Amino acid sequence: MLGIWLIGAFRYAKPFTLALKSKAWPLTTAKVLTSSFDRNGMMYVPKIIYRYKISGQDFTDDTYTYMGDYATSKSAIQKTIKRFPEGSDISVHFDPSDPQQSVIVPGVHWVQYVNLAALTLILGSIAFIAEILNFIFPGCQPNCH
Repeated sequence: MLGIWLIGAFRYAKPFTLALKSKAWPLTTAKVLTSSFDRNGMMYVPKIIYRYKISGQDFTDDTYTYMGDYATSKSAIQKTIKRFPEGSDISVHFDPSDPQQSVIVPGVHWVQYVNLAALTLILGSIAFIAEILNFIFPGCQPNCH
């Protein structure tokens, strides 16, 4: 279980680090090129493509947030994308050391902390199920009747 948790933690390490750093990144103005959404299983994810200029160089990105923003209903995601209509100017945060890295909504959101805590509790519970059962039923060994 620790291995599964480590794989999950490793998978989210880079986006989590970028999300934390992005709160301190400077802002610039970007032009929304397209504003739509993708369906990922039962979730809807905003797909907002924007262009911005840093030091005379154009960059195009579609990063809405590093730590996932999704909706479970089509109407909820439509409210999100209506805030960013095609052709509108928006503010984006960009990494001054790597200007092609940018994000519309910086930071880690509370739901991501909840997801990490829930994953940790679930995998921890599975890993220690024998100890938990022994605590609930003291003295009972496998094949207990």
